[in-house]
Amino acid sequence: MRKAANLQKGQTVLITGALGSVGRAAVHVAKKLGAQVLAGVRASQLEEARSLGTAGVLAIDDTDAIAQIGFLDAIADTVGGDVQRSLFRR
Repeated sequence: MRKAANLQKGQTVLITGALGSVGRAAVHVAKKLGAQVLAGVRASQLEEARSLGTAGVLAIDDTDAIAQIGFLDAIADTVGGDVQRSLFRR
């Protein structure tokens, strides 16, 4: 998070796969750096993701939800594939 995204305090970052081991580590580091973190998970995982204590959660398999995302300073993608393509198209 520090090197790859150059994440700074107060910036907003979306972390996909936030419930996986790499995603959880990224959430922890981003929060420690003072970033506003959005946890990107499947729609079926939204309730579980709320336990991460992030500023928000996002269903990354919901195109309407993706279309509603505001400005992001960074995206930390731990999923890749179709998820990555849909996020970068917006």
